[in-house]
Amino acid sequence: MTTTTAARPLPVLREYDDWPRGPLHLVIGEFDGVHIGHQAAVRALRESARRDGATALAMHFDPIPIEHLAPAAPRSAITDAAERTQMLFEAGADAVALVRFTDDFAHQLPDEFISRVADAGDVRRVIVAPDFRFGHDRVGDVRTLVSLGVKQRFVVDVVETVYSQRRTVTAALVRNALLAGDIADANGLLGRTYSLVGHVAPGRRLLAKGLGHPTIDLLAPTDRLVPRNGVYAVWAEVDGQRVGAIANLVLRAGVSRALEWHLEVHLLDGETALHGESARVFFIRRLRDEMRFPSGWELSQQIGRDVVAARAVLHEDGSSGAGDAPATPIGHPRGSM
Repeated sequence: MTTTTAARPLPVLREYDDWPRGPLHLVIGEFDGVHIGHQAAVRALRESARRDGATALAMHFDPIPIEHLAPAAPRSAITDAAERTQMLFEAGADAVALVRFTDDFAHQLPDEFISRVADAGDVRRVIVAPDFRFGHDRVGDVRTLVSLGVKQRFVVDVVETVYSQRRTVTAALVRNALLAGDIADANGLLGRTYSLVGHVAPGRRLLAKGLGHPTIDLLAPTDRLVPRNGVYAVWAEVDGQRVGAIANLVLRAGVSRALEWHLEVHLLDGETALHGESARVFFIRRLRDEMRFPSGWELSQQIGRDVVAARAVLHEDGSSGAGDAPATPIGHPRGSM
C-alpha cells in the first residue's frame, strides 16, 4: 500500500483541446478517490491501448458532478482534481483530460456528449464501469453508449465490478468508511493511505512543545470530505520529513466565528518543527472519540496513553520515521482531545 504520490510534470488536457493524435483508448468516469475499482479500469485501459498501439487517455470532471448539481450539500469529494489527475497517471494513463462540469455540460444529451468526444480525437475504444450513466438527467447508460459507439466507430468495453469483502467498491463506500472513522477499511478500498493536506491556522504554527512533543494546528481543506472527528494515529509529512504523530480532528469556530475543521497534530519526534505553510497527514487508525477533560493533568495522562497506542499502530503499519522520542504526554493546561 503506497503512502505518497510524487508530483511530476504530466500532460493534462483541458476540455477537448489538444487530445493526442493517433488512435485513442478512453476511460470515462468521475474517479473520485481513484479507488481500487478505478485503478482496475485504468489498468484495463492501459493494457488495451498497449495491445492496439493506442494512447491510454482518462477523462474526469471538475468539480465532481454531485458537487455542481447540489452546491449546498456538504462537501463530499474524497480527492481534489489535481490529486485525481496525478493518481490516474500513476494508475497507468498516458494522458488525462480534465473537463469542467458546468450547467451547459450537465444539460448535454447523450449523443451530444459522445459527438464531442468523438470529434476531439481518433477514439477507437471507450472503457466504462457497468453502472456508467451520462447525459442530461443521466438518461444514457451502457446500452446507449454501445449504440452511439456503432455510429461513431468505437468499441465499448465494460470493466468487471471490483469487490471488497463481498461489497461493490464505489466512491460512496469509501465516503461511508471515512465518515464512520473506519480508516483501515477506507485505506483498503483506496489501495493506499488516505491523506489530507492541511494549512497552518493563522497564528497557530506551534501550539505547545511540552515534554518534547511539538504540536501544530492545521486547517483541513474546505472543499474535501473529512473523516469522522476524533483522535487518530497518523504519519505527518513535515517539510519533506515523515514523522509519527497523533492528530485530533475537531470542528471549532474560527476567527470569523465560522466553523472550521482543525487537525491538531502532535508530532512524536521532538526534533521536528514545521517551517512551511502546510503538511500532509496520512491517516492510519482512529484511536478514540474526542473527549472533554476537567483538568490538564487528566488530559496529559490520556495523551500519554494515546502516544503509546499510536506508536504501536505506526510500528504495526511498518513505515519508518516515527522517531525515538519517549512515550510521554504533551503538556496542555486543559481542554479536549
